[in-house]
Amino acid sequence: MENYNYKLEKELGLEPELDCKFEQVPDDWVLTPENVADLIGMSVVSVRRWCREGKLPAYRFERKYIITGKDFKEFMKKARNRSKAAKSVFQS
Repeated sequence: MENYNYKLEKELGLEPELDCKFEQVPDDWVLTPENVADLIGMSVVSVRRWCREGKLPAYRFERKYIITGKDFKEFMKKARNRSKAAKSVFQS
């Protein structure tokens, strides 16, 4: 959702909750694309593409990506499905 107002959603306390599996990832952990792929059951190729496209914030060292636990959790919150009602209110 490109024009979705995540900031307003959070300020109003309406941000979706994460599954406890993801919530338990400490903010200061350093994850690799392989770690993220294992956590969410997706391919490493997809995770690397999200990093390359900027959808999943990451640090890049030559051809290697690392993702902080905090950035991973924010990414997962944004990926959470929203109701049609929420979309109509928070999408500009």
